[in-house]
Amino acid sequence: MNNILKLVRIFIAVDIGVVLFCILEHNFTWFLNTQIAFFSVSLIILGSFVGYKNLVNKSVSSQTKDILKEYEDKYNLYDEFDNKWFVDNFKDLNKGLVWSEKKPKNFYIKRKIEIITGEAPEKLKIKKVPWYKAFFISFKGGFNLIRILGYIILVAGFLWLQKNNQFDFASYFFGLTLVPVLSLVYLYLEKNAKN
Repeated sequence: MNNILKLVRIFIAVDIGVVLFCILEHNFTWFLNTQIAFFSVSLIILGSFVGYKNLVNKSVSSQTKDILKEYEDKYNLYDEFDNKWFVDNFKDLNKGLVWSEKKPKNFYIKRKIEIITGEAPEKLKIKKVPWYKAFFISFKGGFNLIRILGYIILVAGFLWLQKNNQFDFASYFFGLTLVPVLSLVYLYLEKNAKN
């Protein structure tokens, strides 16, 4: 939640700068357009962050087993490589097989699958989440009241500006793009600070 609060503080600071600029320029049209666009897009982006954060936290807390293991590593193939296990289990199956670091790892992985399942795998397949489950999970993350309110304000504000002959494309577009640009810059700087 700290990152979201930092982002809100940045949005407020930049918005105060935009408001001061509009006041100093005595440009009421720019003020209306930038504030409606800025406020609505801020709600949409913050709603998205909160929704996806809640989705991830809920998924992590409700999982009792490792989902990646289930879908990608069914036979524990990518765990620490146990040389002794392979040597012990290959005694009967491969007479004369000597463990060698030079042998390709996939050879031993194939043999491990054969030993576990009792049949030779033709091709190692990775099980993926079906598209409809992925779509539903994504929809749940993006669906929240803050985001919906942002879209309502965006559409209603645009229609109000058009009806009252106050719409200015340049200032409205500036207000729309300011929040995504600030979010991307913030996330980029946070990522680089951690590395």
